[in-house]
Amino acid sequence: MITYLNLNFNFPPIILTLAFGSLFYSGNKSNQNGYYILVPREERYIEEDNLVYIEFIFNKFILKKIKILLLDIQDIIDSAIKFQPQMEINKTLKLYNNFLNLMQNINKNES
Repeated sequence: MITYLNLNFNFPPIILTLAFGSLFYSGNKSNQNGYYILVPREERYIEEDNLVYIEFIFNKFILKKIKILLLDIQDIIDSAIKFQPQMEINKTLKLYNNFLNLMQNINKNES
């Protein structure tokens, strides 16, 4: 007796999953694009002997425009927090080592 594969797929759940997935994706994408519009953008370029800094929103409205003569710049003080990747890696390794030591102590106590 010859048996055939039973290929009765249940299509409505698959179609519903794809439909809701595409709606969810497009909704998230539109939210991201909306947030990008609200974040101020910056432009920096050199025009003649001036450094020009422009901050604008909605690609139209200028929030801040600064022109600085390049020859007048003597010192730049940057007080921003700087990312130190080596410190972050060391902190992660210490946490991982602490976790391993804890697990070893637990295993010793169990046996």
